[in-house]
Amino acid sequence: MMSFLPTRLPGQTAAYRFLKKEDGAMTILGVFIFVMILMAGGIAIDVMRSEVDRANLQSTVDRITLASASLSEEDQVREVIRNYLEAAGLPEEAIEIETFEADLQGRTVTLSAQSRVDSLFMGLLGAPELTQPILASANQEYSELEVSLVLDISGSMRGSKIESLKTEAVKFVEALLTERSKDLTTVSIVPYNGLVNIGPDLARFMPMTNNHGLSYCVTFPPEHFKTTQIAPDGQPQVMQRMPFFDMETGTGDTPNGNAPGRVPLPHCVQDTRHETDATYNNNRGAVLAWSNDVVELRTMIQNLPTRHWTATDLGAKVGAFLLDPAAQPILEDMVDAGVVEANFLGRPYAWDAPQVNKVLIIMTDGDNTNQYDLKSGRQTGPSGVFVYREPDPDNPDEEPFVLIPDDVYAVDDEGNRIGTCDPSEVTVVDPLNPPADGETPLVLLAHDNCDGLKGRFDATEGANGDPADPWWDAPRIKDVLAKADVDIENQSRLRFSVRTRSSNRSGFYVPHRDEYLDEPYGGEDAYQLSYQELFAAYPLKYISDVMLAGATNATRNHYGNATTTTHNAGTTYRDGETRADWSLLELCKAASADDRMQVFTIAFDVDAGSTAERVMSKCAENGTGQFLRPDGNNLSQAFADILAAIEDLRLTE
Repeated sequence: MMSFLPTRLPGQTAAYRFLKKEDGAMTILGVFIFVMILMAGGIAIDVMRSEVDRANLQSTVDRITLASASLSEEDQVREVIRNYLEAAGLPEEAIEIETFEADLQGRTVTLSAQSRVDSLFMGLLGAPELTQPILASANQEYSELEVSLVLDISGSMRGSKIESLKTEAVKFVEALLTERSKDLTTVSIVPYNGLVNIGPDLARFMPMTNNHGLSYCVTFPPEHFKTTQIAPDGQPQVMQRMPFFDMETGTGDTPNGNAPGRVPLPHCVQDTRHETDATYNNNRGAVLAWSNDVVELRTMIQNLPTRHWTATDLGAKVGAFLLDPAAQPILEDMVDAGVVEANFLGRPYAWDAPQVNKVLIIMTDGDNTNQYDLKSGRQTGPSGVFVYREPDPDNPDEEPFVLIPDDVYAVDDEGNRIGTCDPSEVTVVDPLNPPADGETPLVLLAHDNCDGLKGRFDATEGANGDPADPWWDAPRIKDVLAKADVDIENQSRLRFSVRTRSSNRSGFYVPHRDEYLDEPYGGEDAYQLSYQELFAAYPLKYISDVMLAGATNATRNHYGNATTTTHNAGTTYRDGETRADWSLLELCKAASADDRMQVFTIAFDVDAGSTAERVMSKCAENGTGQFLRPDGNNLSQAFADILAAIEDLRLTE
């Protein structure tokens, strides 16, 4: 039997055993894994170093890009880049300008760079340097901008405060209307004190009641403050013109001789200059709407007067309306008349118009105070005061005292109608001011009917339901007063009669005879003044204390106390607020609704915890606006903060 022996050669047994042993296998694997871990860690370190460098460089590029977006020349951008890189210890060639565009719409700056870091470990893999591209772009866009600047010019603003306001408001307007942005920006200035004066330049385009034509201040019923339109939907979109009267001229003061500017201190400034104060005229302190003319705006601001009380609600109402799309037809008419730039057609833009910002800025230096008006029964219609000029015995050929023109279609030198003749016109009551119980309806003066005085105090309705023009507009009343006051120096032949207002007396009191008659002195030739004509001719106290000094107290008080406080600062009206504060807060809600407008409020030099601070803060809190309360007279920072909020500067990449 054969046996097989292993075929090992002598000396091979040890080697064979070595090859068959597995004791060192894990060591080799461990060495391999260790090398891989070192490589991975090295790569992570290289990547981390590269990312840190990239982040630092990206931050530098971002800052340079933002700083450059406000510049107008590419060379200026290069200078900024050099300064930043020098401060960061980087070479000038580290950043390149990819794009620089600057035009009237804004600016776009795009900068690029390369982050380069020498690798510590990745060089072993053939990557001696790690590079990362960096790109940053910033836009400063000039979107369409509409601004209403509502400024307090009440009596408490006198002195250093009004001068500070003028300085800072001018700076603000100049910063808004740069060469690049002015064609995209309109600014309206709305000064206010105890009232708001629309002014003759704007009033001829505004829908206003025409119960007189002597001044241009407006009032609004409380519910109208719930909208930024003139009135709520479904109601006449017509501003109520404030009656013309002088409640300030003192007892015994004699009106000066200018007709019709014979009242020294009209509550709403009048369309003439006055000898007693040559600075009082309709354009000084009046609203300036939709302008981008820096010179015009600067001049207007620098000539702001100070006078009267504080009605922030009225100023805010008019300022908000000038931002409301409902005002588009008015601006269009002003463009047609050459008053507003043609490129602003379509403004105020629709609420949802793209790239449009509407900003309402309301500034005050204190609480809302009282507001005044004539009592509704004494705003228009027959006054009960008659005037008659006695014949001149030395001049029998003197022109008769005729105040109603023979030709009711006559026009004045400027082509304005003095009278009309249309008996078919329908008598209506002014829908904006329904009469209170027992009071005479507030109506518009009628066109003169064909039979003389009859119907002179009726209201009339013109085409499309609009109030018809009164026959006695400003040129007409000048004619009335000129005829009635021929002997201005001593009024020796000008005689008055007044219907008694006393329950125990009847008839007409005649001052120059100190007696009562059954008819006005002069009989049928006496001319009954309307309230508009009477109050345009004489201050209230002059009527009661000089003209009618001998009449009964009830009669004198009817004219001397013809005013009423419509907004009493000490009386709660609604929701725990006074009427003025309630109206302001309602208007702020309407303006801020759906972020239609940014509402900024400035409480200038007001006490902490005051009503003004609380109301102005609450006004701004409704939307995206801001409340500012600058310390002392430091208005500069407040306007700077608002300007910064308006500027549209943002990083896009």
